[in-house]
Amino acid sequence: MAGLLAGAVRVNTTPPLGIGMYGYAARDHGAEGVHDELFARVLWLESTGTSAVLAACDIGGLTRDVVAAARERIAGEQGLPTERVFLGSTHTHSGPILTGSELEQRYADSLVDKLTGAAAWARSTARPARLAHGREPVLYDESGAPLAVLFAHACHAVVMGPENYLISADYPGVAEALVEAETGCPALFLQACGADVNPHPRIGFECVELHGKRLGHAVLKHLTELPAPAEVSRLVAEERPFELPLEDLPGSLDEARERLVQAEEKLAAAEAESDRPGPLYWPRRAAREARELVAALDDGGAIGGLPFAAHRLQLNGFALLGWPAEVLSPVGAAVEAASPHEHTVSLGYLNGVYGYLPDAVVWDEQGYEYQARMRHLGLPIARSSAEVAVREALALLRR
Repeated sequence: MAGLLAGAVRVNTTPPLGIGMYGYAARDHGAEGVHDELFARVLWLESTGTSAVLAACDIGGLTRDVVAAARERIAGEQGLPTERVFLGSTHTHSGPILTGSELEQRYADSLVDKLTGAAAWARSTARPARLAHGREPVLYDESGAPLAVLFAHACHAVVMGPENYLISADYPGVAEALVEAETGCPALFLQACGADVNPHPRIGFECVELHGKRLGHAVLKHLTELPAPAEVSRLVAEERPFELPLEDLPGSLDEARERLVQAEEKLAAAEAESDRPGPLYWPRRAAREARELVAALDDGGAIGGLPFAAHRLQLNGFALLGWPAEVLSPVGAAVEAASPHEHTVSLGYLNGVYGYLPDAVVWDEQGYEYQARMRHLGLPIARSSAEVAVREALALLRR
């Protein structure tokens, strides 16, 4: 078919009370209440024989299992390849986790159900649409009314700190609600590459409102400045799998076992001093990763790089390029600067969150992003990983 069909819907994804909360190791119990509800906004796109689904979820991060299950079910029910399903996270640190107890697992299963149903619902509402884009792309129906607003911003959703036990979409939720109230259509917020950017001021729901309104009003202002919407003649939805290099393996299995002994000794000492989750986070993580490495080497199989992917969704000259990671701003900026397309937006947290993807400068600083960088079978990614990710992303954009 020529032109574009598009449909957009919003479904409530607010979790039950008591569920574990995302993003802060210092928390020691589950959610006590709901400050504002969480939603998933889902967009169906269809043009020139290609269909795609894009979801923006008010959640800290989607796990690999949830991403795999949701993409497989949506693709199967809608008859399209899994690579054409894109699941984004707003990265709110006041949302639920998706692993842990039976409660978290039930919620994760329900989220897959809701995303699958929302994709079918969005498709059923699809109608002829056109596209306008500046720093915020907008879809319009034939009458000229906005059908969906898609906007991205590079900043951690961490206005509320670890002392907060109320479910909230943080500042992205305020911005989404503001844009929706004014336009009357779903507003999909996607996190750009801002893993090294925090909001200021922080802490307190008054700051959540402040930042959300600033962002929402910036979007609404720009909607009045966009060029006239154009017909869509090109829809591209694809991914490019590759591997990120890992740091050097230990010289032998015995050396890996010695690392494990040291990690477990440090964990035992930490547990003897405190039972609080915060101080135990890094010792527990180090011991877990040491066990993973020993198990992998003990199996005798070859340890390659970290399986990774770049994801591309493009309408005409507007392209979204995302990775399943917390991507630092210099990495995303490198892709946008070298992209061959009219307007490219680099995204993090797309189809999962495996950990931090920092630029090489972080190796010199060796701060939090260095410690929390992505790992595979107990081994952290190498310094050249960002360079590899940028190279592969540009190859995908140029294909």
